Amino acid sequence: MDADLSHHPKFIPRMIALQQRDNLDIVTGTRYSGDGGVPISFVDRVYGESKLGGSEIVNFTKGLLYLFATT
Repeated sequence: MDADLSHHPKFIPRMIALQQRDNLDIVTGTRYSGDGGVPISFVDRVYGESKLGGSEIVNFTKGLLYLFATT
C-alpha cells in the first residue's frame, strides 16, 4: 500500500484470503494489468497535481520559470 492512496484498500481482504488459502509468504498486485488504473486525471497528470504534494511541485516549477525569466 502506498501513502498516496493510489492503491485502493478494498483489495486487502482478497489478498489476505489468497495468502491464507495458499499459505503464501508474499502476495503482490499491480494496477497496470487487466482492469487496473491510476486515479488521476489527464489535467492533473499534465500539471503535476495529484492527491499528495502536487501543488508543491507546481509552485516549485513556477518559481524556477520565474527565476530563469528574470536572470
